[in-house]
Amino acid sequence: MTSRRIETTGLFMTVVVALAGTGCNSMLVGNWKTEPVPENAPFYIIQAEFNPDGLYQATANKDGEILSLRGVYDFNGFGLTLRSAGRPPRSYRASCWFGRILKLRHGESKLTMRKQ
Repeated sequence: MTSRRIETTGLFMTVVVALAGTGCNSMLVGNWKTEPVPENAPFYIIQAEFNPDGLYQATANKDGEILSLRGVYDFNGFGLTLRSAGRPPRSYRASCWFGRILKLRHGESKLTMRKQ
């Protein structure tokens, strides 16, 4: 039983190291859309496109006003930070499931984005 646990732990660590080596940003590359649209959220991302070079562009809703955002993003597997000129950075706790579902949390706000 102990050798099986060691093998499983070794395999898990190998996967973690491999993901860290390739960079987590690559998991987000592509177009994403928020589904379902959150109700009564003062700010949420409607859609976003993450590029392999670390740049992003997005459309967001802030109190009913549609904003166009572009800038630099950083995703480390557990957090996503969006930086746009003239705006403070916005950081989310984040997890990406199977490269298709992105769960974001900022304070009490929760978003689910799906890769298109």
